[in-house]
Amino acid sequence: MFGDDSCVVGKQRQLVHPEHVRAVPAETALSRRTAAEFRKAEAEHADLATRIGLLEACFMVSGTELLLFLCSPWQSRCRDEVTKPQVSFPTFEQCLRRGAMAEQARCSHGCALLAQFWGVGLWVYIFVDCIAVELGRGLQPFKRMDLTGLQWAGYAAIAISLWLVEGVRAFQMSFSPMLVRRAHELREDSPMWEKILAPFFVAGLVSATPGRLVKSWLLILILIPGLALSVPHLPYPWREAVDAGVVLGLGWGTAAVAYFWLKGWFGSSWPTISSDLPAHRIKPTAEANRAPLAGAAV
Repeated sequence: MFGDDSCVVGKQRQLVHPEHVRAVPAETALSRRTAAEFRKAEAEHADLATRIGLLEACFMVSGTELLLFLCSPWQSRCRDEVTKPQVSFPTFEQCLRRGAMAEQARCSHGCALLAQFWGVGLWVYIFVDCIAVELGRGLQPFKRMDLTGLQWAGYAAIAISLWLVEGVRAFQMSFSPMLVRRAHELREDSPMWEKILAPFFVAGLVSATPGRLVKSWLLILILIPGLALSVPHLPYPWREAVDAGVVLGLGWGTAAVAYFWLKGWFGSSWPTISSDLPAHRIKPTAEANRAPLAGAAV
């Protein structure tokens, strides 16, 4: 029995070789190393995955914010479109009506300007034509040079007197500023007959106060015809002296009209003289608050 046990023990001793005993710890160390490396790799992989996830999350958040920023104008526009009231487009008849009203306003504006130029321009033409007719006759004494000293003194006195009375007193201080001032009253809302009769209107022959009507018509019907009938019968050189005075007066008056006209047109400073309009034509608003026609209307 002991022999059997010894055989068994001997077999066991033969089976458990020293190399096999040393191999077991080697395999265990390799497994531990592999497990440690695996855990390390797994930890690194987890760390890398975490970082990638964080980057993806950051990109998603940034992209979402950028998309919201780009879409915010469209969102506000859509919100405005929803909240604002619906705009109805005008019909064809309304467009025609508006176009007709705009065209009528432009025509009224143009008619007012034409009336102003027509009223003032005709009187300037009349004055210049009279100056051209009378100038040659008024200069006859200077061409002939046959006057005595007393006649030269009389000639100068008559010419200067007419210049002061007609040119300075009548034209510069009264008629010329009144002419331009009344032309300034021809506007879009003026009656059409006043625009047609603009030369009579600016001269105070129509649509004026009774005093202005009397003065203007007396000048046209009595004073001018009286001078035209009496002056041609004056002897030489007194007729020529009167003609020279008329030329000086009309020339001074025409220059005054041009001065007041240009000053009002370009400087917006119109004459302060009364326009002598009838009571029903006077506007309740002050002249300073009235909008000038065409930026600087006459």
